[in-house]
Amino acid sequence: MLKKLKIKNFAIIDEVEINPMQGLNVFTGETGAGKSIIVEALSFALGARASTDLIRHNEKGLEVTAVFKYCLPRDLKSKYEITAEEITLKRSLDIKGKSKSFINGKAVAVSALSQIGDSLVDFHGQYEHQTLLKPQVQLDLLDAFAGVKDTVKNVNRLFDERQSILKRLEEIKMSQEQKERLLDLYKFQFQEIENAGIKPNEDLELEETVPKLRNAHKLLSLSADSYEALYGGEGSAVEKIAVGLKAIEELSSIDSSQEELCKNINQALTAIEDSANAISNYKDSIDIDSKELDSLITRQDKLSMLKKKYGPALEDVLNFKTELETKISDLEFSDKKESELEKQAEKITANLKTLCTKLHDERMLHGNKLSSLLTKEIKPMGFSNIKFDVSVEMDEENITRTGADTVEFLFSPNPGEPLKPLKNIASGGEISRVMLGLKTVLSGENIISVFDEIDAGIGGVTGRLVGEKLQNISKTGQMFVITHLAQIAGFADNHYCITKHPGTNSVKIEVEKLSHKQRIDEISRMLGGRKASAISLKHASELIEKCTTQKGVNV
Repeated sequence: MLKKLKIKNFAIIDEVEINPMQGLNVFTGETGAGKSIIVEALSFALGARASTDLIRHNEKGLEVTAVFKYCLPRDLKSKYEITAEEITLKRSLDIKGKSKSFINGKAVAVSALSQIGDSLVDFHGQYEHQTLLKPQVQLDLLDAFAGVKDTVKNVNRLFDERQSILKRLEEIKMSQEQKERLLDLYKFQFQEIENAGIKPNEDLELEETVPKLRNAHKLLSLSADSYEALYGGEGSAVEKIAVGLKAIEELSSIDSSQEELCKNINQALTAIEDSANAISNYKDSIDIDSKELDSLITRQDKLSMLKKKYGPALEDVLNFKTELETKISDLEFSDKKESELEKQAEKITANLKTLCTKLHDERMLHGNKLSSLLTKEIKPMGFSNIKFDVSVEMDEENITRTGADTVEFLFSPNPGEPLKPLKNIASGGEISRVMLGLKTVLSGENIISVFDEIDAGIGGVTGRLVGEKLQNISKTGQMFVITHLAQIAGFADNHYCITKHPGTNSVKIEVEKLSHKQRIDEISRMLGGRKASAISLKHASELIEKCTTQKGVNV
């Protein structure tokens, strides 16, 4: 579960700390108060893409900290050396666009936060229900349910191998004039890289060495000053500590209780002497050689030029050189290569078709299971006569990186209506409920669910049904819901209100966990407007009471 979320200088938020609980955590507030920014900030802490536009006006940077009581997969715990019961993820971004990421205080790449985040939190964004209409999203959802990630990766690999071979064949089969022109280009590029004599990671070594040579005079001066202060000069640290140590030794010979202090000072003196020797050796190793500096800068410029032409990284330049060798060989021995490549293409195509057939069978099997489970999940949300089906059609002559299947979600919300593509007949509210059902089916048992405005496009009655489902799902975990509907907010285990307080030159955002009375006031506002009346307050109280009595009912 998420135990703490601390946000500083994020968008219009100055500083906010939220300490959510288990169960259904609902966030409400006026439009524009900053509700969705809370979700955006959590997403940032978990590795989402960031822009300096997110930094609060007139501030130098932003920072978000998220503390989880977690249950991570063993491989991630081992990879990032996580042993504590809690995990603290922190990420900052400065005005120059530089981002820093930490796991339990240890600096990591932002990709590490993304990996951890994928295992901890499942986001359902404000407009994500619209993406459910896209065929690729439907295919991805089915594959996630079917657990065919490795098979799809193998299809990707074989498809890319075949495309590479087909491209090589295309080059080989071109006219003689085109071959000669390409050969000249490839040989020139190859020779340019070959003549450079590149060593792996050479650019990284130069990035470390060149600044040292540029600042050799300064480094020499600083190390000399340090050595003099610690050891070499009159009144140095070693000299003064030695005097103090002698006095403490005499003192401890009289008062044995100070022997430990004497021992500590002795160790400190030894440590300073060792450090002084190390600094002296470092000082002696500094070589002020302007010719070497010029040579290394010239080399650095040469590598930068090659990276710009063939990179972006030096490793890419070396890989490109290897590719050039293959292309040159293909063109110089085109007749023999053409026959070899055609055989390779036939073999890979046969293997690819076999793998696509296997993938199709898995998708068909799990498509039926997904249809059954999803129907069961969303029926209680106002779909008593729903029909839902996952269509999987295979065309082995039209293979892509994801296989040979076309996947489409078919839907019929009313009795007597035939199944039709979801994109053609579903309303915004129906899509939201289908997405909620999918999230329920696909979420892992330890995943925290975040729904940003799941109520988009739905009304009061449907909202109550969605609220029941959300509350029921949250019984076994932690869920965050941002909503404008009182019918959903009424089911909250923990209700937070987000308010915006405009100042002269800025705004202040406040997040408050509501008491029972405050909940009545807030839900009254959501039901009837800004000014509470006796009637709206009564309706709000009745709504909360009704939702509370329904919490024990399975949906």
